[in-house]
Amino acid sequence: MITLWQDIRYGIRKLLRKPGFTFIVVFVLALGIGTNTAIFSIVEQVLLRNLPVKNPDSMVIVITEGKHIGASWGAHVLSYPMFKDFRNGEGPFESVLCWRPEVATMDDGRGAERVAVELVSASYFNVLGVLPVLGRTFFADDETAPGANPVAVLSHDFWQSHFSSDPNIVGRTLRINDSAVAIVGVAALGFRGVSLDSRPGIFLPITMKQLITPWWSAWEDRRIRWVRVLARLKPNISREQAEVVIQAPYRQIIERETREAGFEGVSEHEREQFLQSRMVLLPGGQGHSFLSFGLRQPLSLLMILAGLVLLVTCANVSNLLIAQATSRQKEVTIRLAMGAGRLRIFRQVLIESLLLASAGGAVALLIAFWTARLILLFVPNQLGAVVSSGINGPVLVFNIILSAITAILFGLLPAWRTTRLNLVSTLKEQTTAVVGGAGVRLRQSMIVVQVGLSLVLLIGAGLFVRSLAALYQVDPGFQATNLVRFKMDPTQSGY
Repeated sequence: MITLWQDIRYGIRKLLRKPGFTFIVVFVLALGIGTNTAIFSIVEQVLLRNLPVKNPDSMVIVITEGKHIGASWGAHVLSYPMFKDFRNGEGPFESVLCWRPEVATMDDGRGAERVAVELVSASYFNVLGVLPVLGRTFFADDETAPGANPVAVLSHDFWQSHFSSDPNIVGRTLRINDSAVAIVGVAALGFRGVSLDSRPGIFLPITMKQLITPWWSAWEDRRIRWVRVLARLKPNISREQAEVVIQAPYRQIIERETREAGFEGVSEHEREQFLQSRMVLLPGGQGHSFLSFGLRQPLSLLMILAGLVLLVTCANVSNLLIAQATSRQKEVTIRLAMGAGRLRIFRQVLIESLLLASAGGAVALLIAFWTARLILLFVPNQLGAVVSSGINGPVLVFNIILSAITAILFGLLPAWRTTRLNLVSTLKEQTTAVVGGAGVRLRQSMIVVQVGLSLVLLIGAGLFVRSLAALYQVDPGFQATNLVRFKMDPTQSGY
């Protein structure tokens, strides 16, 4: 431990003696590490982050695959009666919830505004294991009949931003679409719904659907699918096993549906196609988000490109360090001649690489923050509203691990070259043993790697810019300058 601390102190002094070289290396590393950290911060939030709920790995998204006779309000939806079948019946599910995102007009006495709301089943918070910080969540009695219980639970963020964290908020009344709704609770800090597609400020019982859409009249219609369903699997059952088990009750449900109203006039061929449909269970630990699905490929590609940039950075820094090793060959030779082991010299050079990478990683955090903000300026507003450019725990861990890996990538080769000195020839000042021959070939090889990777990135960037320019030149068929698009729904303001 003492010798390690000595190596660190010596490495710091060594780097401070050459501030210009150190600044250039740290800056180059910060750009490479910062770019990767920025993109990972977005990837982590969009593609990797689990819901802040109890045991998210046991959650599954319940959808059907195949022909449906009727209407579907969106993708991956079931009818409300089918949701109740699975909630009340036997099967592989420990518990089931449903929800539907909507937008409503809220008036808290200071003026009306449009807010994102989420219609949820009474089981919603209990299934997720999300506890309230104030008041309560929903009871089974809140889902008895359409419009029976006009109550609401606020999200923690909405409570803070709109009501200044008022501890007496429970019991107050809001007007939602010009109807009185009582606030009964505030959800846990950090819980923002089960989808990245929206950030609901208010949760309402699913039976308040007619408050959001007054013309709604298909509450118990099995032919209309409109709710999304999440379920928690029973203990010791995998998603694949549950998908096999659920087929039998699903088959019974759809066979019963074919004998009910709504199937009049359906041909035998369509009926058979409907009966061949099946239920599919998707991983639900990260929630249900079409935004995440749509961005998976672009973000993965962006992460790969950032990785190539980092490889170019490592090759560049490694080449600089190999060239720098030439100027310290006598120092290393003298230490070897005085009895220092080659492993000790190897460790010393590698520690200097770690110090450079640590400094680059620290500066990279600042670069990552601003790079992420810049990226979010060029993405759909929907993503910018739900993704933060801040540095959280997973991003910080990624930055530290990436800095360590980067130090190894660009530091191993210079450290290995530094210890391969010929003591006799170097002490006689025959520097060609280091400067010429294999050393030159090695540096030339590093330059070839840099040029090759840079060429790949430049070609990819050129193709991207060309495609972007082509998209901007597409004629929409009308004059698009100074046009805005909007809609009005007077019924949601009481008209």
